[in-house]
Amino acid sequence: MTQIFGYSLPIPLWFIPGFKDSSLDLTLICQVREFVDQYFVQHELRRRILERFRKEGIEIPFPQRTVHVRGKNP
Repeated sequence: MTQIFGYSLPIPLWFIPGFKDSSLDLTLICQVREFVDQYFVQHELRRRILERFRKEGIEIPFPQRTVHVRGKNP
């Protein structure tokens, strides 16, 4: 069980719904007691995931595009 804001959360359900150009999408589902608590728990989970990624040297990709403009030079 994970402790967040006094919650003893059951093991969350997670899965990988797909891949994008520069990312691996993850979906995480967990329970909270009160509806309003979801925002605090979501924030804390994201913070902990980001902290762990940094510790492990995992970088979040920044998508980049190259645009080629065709035409006369100025």
